[in-house]
Amino acid sequence: MSTLICTSAAGMDYVTVFQETYDDQKYKTLHLGFGHKRIFPYRLNAQGVPLP
Repeated sequence: MSTLICTSAAGMDYVTVFQETYDDQKYKTLHLGFGHKRIFPYRLNAQGVPLP
């Protein structure tokens, strides 16, 4: 069973994503680490991406 189906069955029907800034240049200074969170378009569109 996929994670999306499991979370939906448990009652989860939305995800909240906090966006510190919508200025992509400022965003680069806030997220210096590794992974998807540091990629501005990925984070900006995160609510439209289903859970893995």
